[in-house]
Amino acid sequence: MVRRVTLALIAGLCALFAGCGEQEKPQQDAALQNQAVYYTSVPDSGLRIAAWNLQWFPGKTPSGGSAEEQAAHVAAVISELKAIDVDIVLLQEIRDPAALQEIIKAIPEYSLDVVSDFRGNLEVAILSRAPAKATEGFMQAFEEGEEANPPRGFAYATVMLTEESVLAVYSVHLKSNSGGIEETTPKREESARQLIAHCNGLKERFEKEGKTFYAVIGGDFNSDPTSEKWAEDDTLSMIQDAGFRWTGQGVDRKELISWLTDGRYPDAVFDHMMVMAPEGYEVSQSSTHKTDRSVSDHRAVVLRFNGLR
Repeated sequence: MVRRVTLALIAGLCALFAGCGEQEKPQQDAALQNQAVYYTSVPDSGLRIAAWNLQWFPGKTPSGGSAEEQAAHVAAVISELKAIDVDIVLLQEIRDPAALQEIIKAIPEYSLDVVSDFRGNLEVAILSRAPAKATEGFMQAFEEGEEANPPRGFAYATVMLTEESVLAVYSVHLKSNSGGIEETTPKREESARQLIAHCNGLKERFEKEGKTFYAVIGGDFNSDPTSEKWAEDDTLSMIQDAGFRWTGQGVDRKELISWLTDGRYPDAVFDHMMVMAPEGYEVSQSSTHKTDRSVSDHRAVVLRFNGLR
């Protein structure tokens, strides 16, 4: 199921979450083709993109806690986003999408391009600012596969870099390891299959229009390629085999740790950026923003996207 969720619809999200009627029919390609286009003026320093799981935002717990706890969480996230200072933000684990408006009020240069509606499941969202303002934002729920039925889905947005090039960005939050790695891996791998198919569809369409295509999939993959525990989890390798490059390649593991231990489990490298780019494009290495665990149990992953033309 594909749904267009643009700024005109954001104001109605609270009503959607309170319970509503039938879902809209998919309207993916036609909507993308018929919009006024904002062309990005890419600075020489490149675009900066971050992916960050906010931990049950706002409130850091499934219930959200008290109003004071939610307000404190919102304020801490806003402070960190100002420090991270990126052009595109891929957010995960949104408990209450209405709270995203507090971020927009505090950092008005950002626009909320898309927030998912997975019907009570944790949401994902994308923010962007000039010069990287997204032309369109959409969401898509994962479908049941032959071997697994993954939760949630993804949000994606397109940024027209020039008349000849386009960047697609995806915000993802794949199945957690609750229930065991072996039992949950098929759900993450099925999510990867659907992400690859969707991105390849966009790539084919834009290349038919004569455009150079770039893509970034960022977020919480719940799979750690640096740990033997996930040796049988092919989620990231499937995406790499499809033509993406992992931006953590060659980075020391301690610099990649993005999930901070709660005392029950060790630190992990769960959050990633995967980049698809034309042959010969040099993909930069990502870094983690050293967020304190009092703000979120995840650190933001930050990527500088250079040389976009």
